[in-house]
Amino acid sequence: MPHRGPKKQKFPHHPRTRKTSALKYVGHGTDQERAALLERLPDAFVSVDPHWQFTYINRQVEALVGKGREELLGRNVWDIFPIPADSLLYRNAHKAMDMQTTLEFTQFHPLLNKWFALRLYPFQDGLYTFCQDITERKHAEELLQVPAKTFWDVNKSMIVTDLQGKIIYWNEGASRLFGYTAEEMLGQTPALLYPELEKDQLAIDLEQIRKGKDYTGHWQGRRKDGTRLPLLASVSIIKDSSEKIIGAIAANREIREREESTAVESDNHLL
Repeated sequence: MPHRGPKKQKFPHHPRTRKTSALKYVGHGTDQERAALLERLPDAFVSVDPHWQFTYINRQVEALVGKGREELLGRNVWDIFPIPADSLLYRNAHKAMDMQTTLEFTQFHPLLNKWFALRLYPFQDGLYTFCQDITERKHAEELLQVPAKTFWDVNKSMIVTDLQGKIIYWNEGASRLFGYTAEEMLGQTPALLYPELEKDQLAIDLEQIRKGKDYTGHWQGRRKDGTRLPLLASVSIIKDSSEKIIGAIAANREIREREESTAVESDNHLL
């Protein structure tokens, strides 16, 4: 009888952690197309499996945490970013995963020293997280002393300028209305939005606002794609805690065709 070597010991098979997620529930098309979409997102995007291991990380996450995806994929999120079990993020993440419910909230992360707006979406194989850095927004809230529920309403177009007329805050509502991102508009003057408004007139309006004069009326704007944009606009001054004027806030709403036909033209102009 031929000699046989010792019988090989069988070990339990552990599937290797995937470096990328199939992302079955994100968009349509091929995996590469979905991944390309996630890489273009302005928000940080993370996907974890039921064991809290990273399965997908976009470039925004790499920039945010200062780590490459090869350092994170397959690692446990709570090992990389240990936070107390009673923290809002930890509790909500587990609630979303366990109860298969969508959650949205804001959270300060002490390790990164940043404020974030988070949206959690459970799916069959884990949890998707969209994360937006709102640290500057929080700082602006504290500086400008404006009620957050009024000032940061993302359903409205809200634009804040300083005393030099430079845009220092641009919300999601403004992006939807005008077509520009915050990155494109921060530091710009509102003149870009209102090409029909002469610079001399803009300077006059800014001076009136500096003196404490609020404005509400109809005026013409223009979207990024060049289309005409009739608006109902309201502009108010912003004061700090010592009552010193430090800027202006503009709330804008598109006027529909019927409203526009009955609108009374104003001699005033908006920012």
